[in-house]
Amino acid sequence: MKKSSTFVLPILLVFSILNSCSSSDSSEIVDNAVAVEFTSSNPTTLNEDNHIGKEIEIKTNARVKTLGSVNISFSGDAEYGIDYKTKPEAVNGTIKVAFPEATERYNFKIIPIVNNNKNHDVTLIATLNSAKGGIKLGNKTSHSIKVNNINTTRNAFFLDSNAMGYENYRNTGISPPEVIINFNEQTLIDSQLVVKIETNATEGIDYKLNENIIDNKITFNIAPGQQTIKLDFEILDDQEVDGHKEIKFSLISASGGLKIGPHPDLHGTSSNFTIALRDNESPVEMNFLNEAESLEELPQERNTSVIIRSDLGAPNAGTIKVKLTTDAVYETHYTMYPKPDSNNIISLDFQKGQNGGEIRVDAPNNNSKDGNKALIFEIIEITGGGIIGSGHTKHTLTIIDDD
Repeated sequence: MKKSSTFVLPILLVFSILNSCSSSDSSEIVDNAVAVEFTSSNPTTLNEDNHIGKEIEIKTNARVKTLGSVNISFSGDAEYGIDYKTKPEAVNGTIKVAFPEATERYNFKIIPIVNNNKNHDVTLIATLNSAKGGIKLGNKTSHSIKVNNINTTRNAFFLDSNAMGYENYRNTGISPPEVIINFNEQTLIDSQLVVKIETNATEGIDYKLNENIIDNKITFNIAPGQQTIKLDFEILDDQEVDGHKEIKFSLISASGGLKIGPHPDLHGTSSNFTIALRDNESPVEMNFLNEAESLEELPQERNTSVIIRSDLGAPNAGTIKVKLTTDAVYETHYTMYPKPDSNNIISLDFQKGQNGGEIRVDAPNNNSKDGNKALIFEIIEITGGGIIGSGHTKHTLTIIDDD
């Protein structure tokens, strides 16, 4: 028993000494250690929407002579994984940095995270500690980093509240309407927007909308970085006389980084967008271009045209009947083409595809002081491919007496 005990004790003593040396070597700073510190004394500032982040540098006062290491730990009111992250990743709040021989710089990156649950700035402090081997701590061992809170909410809106849509654009000279939802700035976080559709038109006959429609609603999931949504919308020509229709798009729900609201700087933006679908096969509305004008007897201004127009070409030929009321005397104060009949009715014929007609009026200088004369035109009937519109149905032309 004594012999056995005498043999075991020296072995235990050797293991104890080895462990002690190993522990001492791993924590000791060698004599030729170089000092490490943060390169800049100025705080680092970032906005929380800076998805690239900023690099922060630590450096030694000379090239490393012996392998060493240092830890970078983080503290403050900023939360890792919620307000920011690091590259390389901090494990348990610490980045372990090894400095091989002949190196003298190391960079790590702070990358902010948009936190929609906070509406204030946050700060974190990076601190150098636990220097070992050929590395010792210098003077600037801490560095302040501020992450500025920003407004992550964007307004969603339509640029206009209404537009005109035609089944056949070949005769209009204008482009079809587009259904585009705009945001005042790019989205910063995942968001969702719901659009409601109300219409008396038939999908697949009057229009085509290649979107996922459920209960007359479209739900858009929006990733960060988007600023517009364009609906896949097209007006169809059904070649049927089925009257004019309307399609109304409404923004009814927004979440995440979006809210429904007008552009803060652009007037007239709206949360609703209505397209009036004009049926090409239905009669077109016709009106005077304006309500009133004047005509002088002077040679250079002795004639004009009273114009009746429609937005589209007429689907069929027809006739516009205009009633003329005046105390002026034909050929004395005015002449016109077409000439009124005995009941002072002017008939304007139009062909298929035409969008109205015009009455040519001349005011000869009669060299008599008989005062100004008014010619009042009123659309009283349209047959064929036109109907009386809701605009100017009357037009007053005043002939100015220059005598």
